[in-house]
Amino acid sequence: MKLHEFATLLEEVGLQVQYHSFKKGNAPNPPYIVYTAIKPEMIAGDNRRYYQIDTVLVELVTDSKDLHLEIILESLLDNSELFF
Repeated sequence: MKLHEFATLLEEVGLQVQYHSFKKGNAPNPPYIVYTAIKPEMIAGDNRRYYQIDTVLVELVTDSKDLHLEIILESLLDNSELFF
């Protein structure tokens, strides 16, 4: 899955989604989602890359704990067969 496809998937939660961060002063009122790609982990041998594991940090930003939104987000990732 490409990163832009992942962003589209996150939008299914129904919240505003932003990569990395909002520009200073432009963050919406919570809740919203921010996601960031982390340096990939490479599995290599014999001087070549065999496999790359891409990791994305997803932050659900809320004013207070919202178990309902957490369940929605977790269900979305589960149903998409993404490990988290």
